[in-house]
Amino acid sequence: MHLRQFYVGCLAHASYLIGDGGEAVVVDPSRDIEMYLDEAAVQGLRITWVLETHLHADFVSGHRELAARTGATIGIGARAEAGFPHRALRDGDQIMIGGTRIVALETPGHTPESLSFAVFERAADPQPVGVLTGDTLFVGDVGRVDILSSRLPVAELAGLMYDSLHRKLLTLPDHTRVYPAHGAGSLCGRSMSAERSSTIGQERATNPALAPMSREAFIADVLDARPFADYAAGHVPGSLHVPLDGQYASWVGTLVGPDDRLVLVSDPARTEEAVMRLARVGYENLSGVLDGGVPGWAAAGRRLQRAAAEAVIGAIRAGRRVLDVRRAPEWNDSHLEGAHHIPLAQLAARAGELDRGAEWVVVCASGYRSGIALSVLERAGFTRLVNAAGGMDAWRRAGLAVVGG
Repeated sequence: MHLRQFYVGCLAHASYLIGDGGEAVVVDPSRDIEMYLDEAAVQGLRITWVLETHLHADFVSGHRELAARTGATIGIGARAEAGFPHRALRDGDQIMIGGTRIVALETPGHTPESLSFAVFERAADPQPVGVLTGDTLFVGDVGRVDILSSRLPVAELAGLMYDSLHRKLLTLPDHTRVYPAHGAGSLCGRSMSAERSSTIGQERATNPALAPMSREAFIADVLDARPFADYAAGHVPGSLHVPLDGQYASWVGTLVGPDDRLVLVSDPARTEEAVMRLARVGYENLSGVLDGGVPGWAAAGRRLQRAAAEAVIGAIRAGRRVLDVRRAPEWNDSHLEGAHHIPLAQLAARAGELDRGAEWVVVCASGYRSGIALSVLERAGFTRLVNAAGGMDAWRRAGLAVVGG
């Protein structure tokens, strides 16, 4: 059996090709499908199945394009009620790839239709060699249950997630390899590890979300294109700043409507990359690229806006207010005393809660999200803003005081 993981770092997204006996299956494909076609050709495999663990909210899948190119059958959970040609999969359904047997496990929680796929290297093997867990079980975390595309109340999904973990995945042998659909940095989890695979035994022993707890306790717990320096030096007034070197596509998907028309400002050498990464999450409504970039804008006599950044240790001082834009679990773990907390994903809608006349120091973990937040606040009319470079990571490394949530 041949198994290869494909990892798209900007989305922290993992997809898989499994092949045996001249046939192959691709699981949770990215939209740039050539890498699967190339791998199949090198290995002498024909892609006969494309499997989806769930309907994805954070990127556009390549399942339909891959099926059109190869003639493969698309398999997805029956509860997805998908409108495209597919085979609806239910718990226990089996797919043969050469001599390898793949068994669908219904594991709802992240979404109602979520599936995991247990992989048996040989059809007669009594135990799986691995399990592709989609967005149900990550390395060091479990999937969020508050994704907007879900069609059930969050508390109900959290209960389903508990059952999927404890009655399905944790019943597998400890040696079973765990292959999730995302790694650290994805918006689909809260505190994922940087490791890209694990085992059931390792997760049972070390994953905080799998610590012994009742179903009720689990439900209560789980409810929850330029670098900034270039942007700060001069940018088009009112532009939204999302650096390409980071979770670019995920944050664009969070902060920009899919039907909004965009003009892209980027390093010319990376424009093609920026456009492709937007396409991966379905953002193709581009009016164009700013001709000549920011230098061209300035040369035409148009006004530039500038932004301020200071090292976090010097930025936090008397007379300034502090806005923390990290996620709730990060805030609860530790934060600056007296800081105001609004997660970046909610900032545009909640900016009215902040005093526009105050001088705000914006902080996140490292300075990436706070730089984005600065542009969101600027668009909302705030004028006295400072990005805290280094963020809470630098603050804690210096041994400075924090408080718990």
